[in-house]
Amino acid sequence: MMRPISRGCAFMRPRQPTWFIALRTLFVATLFTAFWVGGLSYVRVFDGSLQLPDWLPPVGLVAALAGGILCLSCVILFTVRGRGTPAPYDPPRVFVAGGPYRHCRNPMLLGFCIMLAGLAMTLQSPAAVAFAILVFVLGHLMVVAYEEPHLRKSFGQPYLDYCRRVPRWLPLAALGRGRAVGDKPSVTKGT
Repeated sequence: MMRPISRGCAFMRPRQPTWFIALRTLFVATLFTAFWVGGLSYVRVFDGSLQLPDWLPPVGLVAALAGGILCLSCVILFTVRGRGTPAPYDPPRVFVAGGPYRHCRNPMLLGFCIMLAGLAMTLQSPAAVAFAILVFVLGHLMVVAYEEPHLRKSFGQPYLDYCRRVPRWLPLAALGRGRAVGDKPSVTKGT
């Protein structure tokens, strides 16, 4: 389900070529990833003599790859379908609710945090794992305090309906029920 922003967006602009949006996305994604992965490397100085188990690096590598693929697929969707970047100052112009967004409202951030936690496990660094958890908590606070109110204002009822159908973080919460956690079952007359 895609819907152009019709209200609440101060930076509405004419349609731009996909290659130009992709270039902006590449720039933003590179800086964002370098900043947080650099932070992950920096906090390792706080490990001291603590080290995670030897069996954890392969698990971390799988998690980092899976999270990176999820995050990358969301970035591509934002660029191609949403006509914008993941940056709050240059958001998608079209509401994106397909792909991974059918199962989870924040798969890009979830994938990024899984990737970061996977890298931390690969490094066998307790401080880096704690850092990845901190990044997730900060991301959650940003989603609740800024992103969701902005999306409600920008997209209105379609976004509210989407929030009722799709859970914020855990895609498994809605499996098997065809609805998101907190949705009330439908009631039909005569039953």
